[in-house]
Amino acid sequence: MRNRRTLTALDIAALTLATIGAINWGLSGAANLNLVRRIFGRGSILERAVYVVVGLAGLDLAWLTARFISGGYQTPPPVTQYQPSETMRQFGQQAGEAAQKAQRGVQEAKETAQRGFEQATQPTPYQPYPPSRP
Repeated sequence: MRNRRTLTALDIAALTLATIGAINWGLSGAANLNLVRRIFGRGSILERAVYVVVGLAGLDLAWLTARFISGGYQTPPPVTQYQPSETMRQFGQQAGEAAQKAQRGVQEAKETAQRGFEQATQPTPYQPYPPSRP
């Protein structure tokens, strides 16, 4: 048998059904409003089936509680600090160098564009007529 246990889909379904049943009981006691009876009709087979399923969910939760108290259900151990391998360190270093190289390339492209812009916006001497061809 496994030492550690997590909540199964059945446990989650049981928690959901038991919660719905508890809300129904609370409404029934506080406001005399039984939603299951109103939805499925008084004494119908569906009403009884809902009560049976909610009761089974309660039994599953009792079993879950017993497992928890006895130590059969435990939280997972704390996560240890991740230690990357040497290969991952080298890969990270190479990726960092590539990023720096790309950033330098972007900076050089900006400077080249700025120089081209400055040259294009330099005032040129006034020439009223285009130069003649020889």
